[in-house]
Amino acid sequence: MVDILFIDDNYLYKNAPLPNKMDRANVLSVIQIEQFTTIQDVLGTCLYEHLEAAMLAQTLTADEEELIKLVKYLLALHTARALVIFTRTA
Repeated sequence: MVDILFIDDNYLYKNAPLPNKMDRANVLSVIQIEQFTTIQDVLGTCLYEHLEAAMLAQTLTADEEELIKLVKYLLALHTARALVIFTRTA
């Protein structure tokens, strides 16, 4: 499913408007789901898998590094949205 998370909960709380700390396991699960679904949909499977493999191998080019910065921020915002919806329904 996901070989490496593009962000962690610290990045999320630093860069996304979340009201309070939540259970870390739940947050990481939502990050994983959003990365696998939303980010893969935005990038396309081929580019997503390439970036994931390059991150694991630590072989990102300068352009890919810039793209990953944008992807991380997008992932944080989508994860925050999903967590807010989740807490409103809980």
